[in-house]
Amino acid sequence: MKTIGVFFAPFQVSSIPEAHRNLLAEMHQHFTDVVIALLVRRVTPTKNAPLDYAARELMIRQYYVPGSHYVYVVPVVDKKYPEDQVKALESAVMALFSEPVHVSLYADADFTKLYKENGGKWFTPKNNVAAILLGHEADERGKRPVLSQDYRSGVICGMRNQFPISWPTIDMAIRRVVVIDREAPPHTEVRFLFGKKPGEKNWRFAGGFKDRGDLNFEAAVYREGGEEVLQKGVKPGDVFDYPQYICSRNVNDWRYRGEIDGITTLFFLLNFHGTDDQIKAGDDLCDTAWLTIAEVRKQGIEGEHCYLLDALART
Repeated sequence: MKTIGVFFAPFQVSSIPEAHRNLLAEMHQHFTDVVIALLVRRVTPTKNAPLDYAARELMIRQYYVPGSHYVYVVPVVDKKYPEDQVKALESAVMALFSEPVHVSLYADADFTKLYKENGGKWFTPKNNVAAILLGHEADERGKRPVLSQDYRSGVICGMRNQFPISWPTIDMAIRRVVVIDREAPPHTEVRFLFGKKPGEKNWRFAGGFKDRGDLNFEAAVYREGGEEVLQKGVKPGDVFDYPQYICSRNVNDWRYRGEIDGITTLFFLLNFHGTDDQIKAGDDLCDTAWLTIAEVRKQGIEGEHCYLLDALART
């Protein structure tokens, strides 16, 4: 019976690392055939998976030409469920062979564990050096590249071939009711907290990018509210009501001028129940003020926030 060694690895590097070549050479000594299985992601190029299948296959083919050290290369399409991922890997490899074979799998520790727990049928070596090698591969991706023409061409090609990105941000209309005249009946006025960035002439709503660590957009509102307009130590949950969604809008941010990528902001309303001494401009704001909608229209608001102000006025 044929013995097959399968190396399931990203190969998300500019050239095949020496450690990978050593492992594959050792596998050629122990197995009838060697297969490199490459995971094919369903998303556009990412930081950890910048190369598509064709680029990685070509890199391997340029090194492992037909002969004594030939390797098979197969794509394995990414699957949502672990059991389906195991089946996809096994099916992709077994399609290469018409007769019964004995297979040993070399993969990183996480996938080896997943494979065993989800019906994997192949042998997985106890001393799995592949797990260590794949850690080295991740280190190689993090190293500063050689700033050659080929490198620059690759970066340009990669960026131009990804889908346009809409970066998610949040902006917040922070509202409080101010008593102007306490005589009965008391006269009140609704004001909103606006801020200014260094170098900007007009007011804007406080806000910022949603971080990947934010569980949802409401959590991003609380985090940004704390960073942008609250004194250190003041908890957003103690002075703000729960955010109320108003609208969303593509923003013509000057930093993305002429780009196909851009910002889409989600606009929220928060009621403020704190005191003035709890407010302080922070993060990338240098000034704050409580203003009515009429006052901020008169003083001026940044162009990209005009739509948000109109939406707030209609609320």
